[in-house]
Amino acid sequence: DFYADPNQKGPTLFSSWWSKTYSEIWKEWAEFGVPVVRPSNYQTVKLLKEEPASQIFDWGNSASEETASDHVKKGFELMVEEMKKWEEDEGDYTWANFKRTKIQHLVPQFNSFSVENVYTGGGSGILNATGSRHGASWRMVVELGPDIQAFGIYPGGQSGNPGSKFYANFISKWANGEYLNFNLRKPDDSDASLFITTFVPKP
Repeated sequence: DFYADPNQKGPTLFSSWWSKTYSEIWKEWAEFGVPVVRPSNYQTVKLLKEEPASQIFDWGNSASEETASDHVKKGFELMVEEMKKWEEDEGDYTWANFKRTKIQHLVPQFNSFSVENVYTGGGSGILNATGSRHGASWRMVVELGPDIQAFGIYPGGQSGNPGSKFYANFISKWANGEYLNFNLRKPDDSDASLFITTFVPKP
């Protein structure tokens, strides 16, 4: 249905199926003994659609002659196997549980300062480009004019102190696709101020 919501299972099945199919198609290329850049997802899909009987899908070291259909079917079989094992080992394979988005601290070893298993949808390569480790971090919408209207969000929080309640206070809003009001304050606007610092001239 062209959605990748966190509670859906379709994105999980497609992601696994495509990953297995892609690996099957270019598996021989991994056996060349030298680094090889495999064709992109776009080029692979183009070949599948427009040249399904192309010799590029035929493995030279096998007795049979493979076509695009053979690789797609094999990818499906491997996907079914992976999902069965996932259910046995991990349980539910909804998209959020399978993708397991992680907001990682800039120092990778600081896992205790990271947030794991963020319940969110999206996926790499789509509008909500949120994968397991990379995604649309800073999101911002600004309307310019006499009165600037700005909305935005980012994963993390207002404080870099792990002991602060503001350390990760934006993550749930970011995961749900919510936005905060980023409008610039006017000099006399003191609503919702956390504190005020007053500078007193030296006598």
